[in-house]
Amino acid sequence: MSDDTPHFDDAGRLIAPKYDDVYFSATDGLAETQFVFLEGNRLAERFAAMKPGDNFTIGETGFGTGLNFLAVWQLFTKAAPAEATLRFISVEGFPLDAASIRKALSPWSHLDEPMQAMLEQWGNLWPGVHQLRFAEGRVGLTLLTSEATEALKEVESKVDAWFLDGFAPSRNPDMWSKEVFAHVARCSKPGTTLATYTAAGFVRRGLQAVGFEIEKLPGFGTKRDMTVGRYGGCDANASLTVACKATRQTETALVIGGSLAGAFAARSLAERGVAVTVLERQRLVDGELPALSPRLATLQPKVSAASDANGRWLREGYAAVRRLLESDESLAKRSGWRACGTLQLATDERTARRLRRFIDEFGSAGLCQWIDAEQTESICGVALRLGGVSIPGAGVVRPAGLCAGLLDHPRIQSREHTQAISLQRDGQAWAIEVSGGDRLRSTTVIVANALDALRFDPTKHLQLEPVRGQVSLIRAGGEVGQVSPLNDLRCPIFYGGYALPAVNGQVTLGASFIPGDTDTHWRDAEHAEVCDKLARVMPDEAERLRQIADPSGWAGLRVTTKNHRCYAEQVEPGLFISLGHGSHGIASAARAAEHIADLIANGVVG
Repeated sequence: MSDDTPHFDDAGRLIAPKYDDVYFSATDGLAETQFVFLEGNRLAERFAAMKPGDNFTIGETGFGTGLNFLAVWQLFTKAAPAEATLRFISVEGFPLDAASIRKALSPWSHLDEPMQAMLEQWGNLWPGVHQLRFAEGRVGLTLLTSEATEALKEVESKVDAWFLDGFAPSRNPDMWSKEVFAHVARCSKPGTTLATYTAAGFVRRGLQAVGFEIEKLPGFGTKRDMTVGRYGGCDANASLTVACKATRQTETALVIGGSLAGAFAARSLAERGVAVTVLERQRLVDGELPALSPRLATLQPKVSAASDANGRWLREGYAAVRRLLESDESLAKRSGWRACGTLQLATDERTARRLRRFIDEFGSAGLCQWIDAEQTESICGVALRLGGVSIPGAGVVRPAGLCAGLLDHPRIQSREHTQAISLQRDGQAWAIEVSGGDRLRSTTVIVANALDALRFDPTKHLQLEPVRGQVSLIRAGGEVGQVSPLNDLRCPIFYGGYALPAVNGQVTLGASFIPGDTDTHWRDAEHAEVCDKLARVMPDEAERLRQIADPSGWAGLRVTTKNHRCYAEQVEPGLFISLGHGSHGIASAARAAEHIADLIANGVVG
């Protein structure tokens, strides 16, 4: 155990040696939370004043054991109306393990139920943004696991109340810096409140310098004073305890496109209390998109450096989808989710170096591990001559079932076989002309229909690029009298191409990659290309597959962008886009959906 590893002392207190401080009051941590943060921000009365459809956002510096979050969740459940939502955004540079959290919170058995729900989604909290959702989406936790100043740069929401709860300013000054105060102010609005246990002079002066009105109040227990504040812009004669009202979030939205980007966007909004209508141009078959029905996909992070912004985005999306599938048994079953892991093989020295760097950066967080060549059979079922990186939490999913499951929500209405023909501004709303002559209006629209977005005037300028990809489907048993090593494959393997384990008697081998090509007919030449890629790891099997009669599979289009970063943003007031998700479409679309839904739910629509 590192000297800086948090541990319990003889009195049962959780200690952070790095800061020589305790995680919460030795007298009664929960009572301190209620006194300083809940009462200091007048949360009970503000929750009670909320209306159905309102959203309340809390920002926190220092998640620690999660005690503040769990106490707020419990109060919100008791005081707020059923159709209101809570968003809790918290910074934590050094997340605790689940066992330490469970032990630290053991004195408060009435918090066991929300704590257990939180810990079911815990783990693998590598640096980045982690979205956890509870109570059927009514309560959301955004955990920013990096240094405070860097983490707060990620926050775009406007916060209603702040908990400033880092370790003591004298012991952890970085959590109480001018840069942190500036970000707190940036994410505040007139009437936003704050509370903190400290009354240190430089803290009060720093908060006043960025626009907060500050007041000292009697502290908790043996602490003489604490600090409360309110962001400027309100009546100067009003008491500091008079706070801003919760944000009235968008009540309805329209999503154009029912594939991955649209389905994730609709689900993220629906779980925030928004009623969503989804327009999908295809006619469904057994509730699923026919264009997706033959396809399998892997859910995994992109293997890239921590400094790669796109790689980080995809890691965050991967983690979000994993948590969703693990917490929603029905969705996992419908999407055919198999948490079988994946194996990225080191096919050359350059790839090996990249994989080793990935292990160095994320191996200790539990995201991945190195596998030597002689270990591959135990991992994937097939002995291979190359080592590589195993990602144990990754797996295989059916995109068609995933989309159908995401859209199966009481707040989502799907209109299949409905093509959006045009999209134009109409006063304060957007007008959408659809096939059949209908004309729909909505103040909030998310365009998530891939290349078809270029048909609309507001989005025709986007630099979207189609990339053709062809996949071969191979009968798992091989030809009569033959035994294929692919029959024994237990997890996807990647080697410049990829091979997926058999599902319904078929092994999936992929894939060609041809930018700018929109044709989707089968090509024998691309089957040969897929076999050439397989030859890097299974030369004998590749040669056999080149000789099979009448190979078959499917061809489709990935849609990417010039800089390989997806579009997930507001392009005009009330008009958002989720486009260009490329080869990591599941993870990218999920992360984009959370980002866009956060903007919409917090009223960022202009």
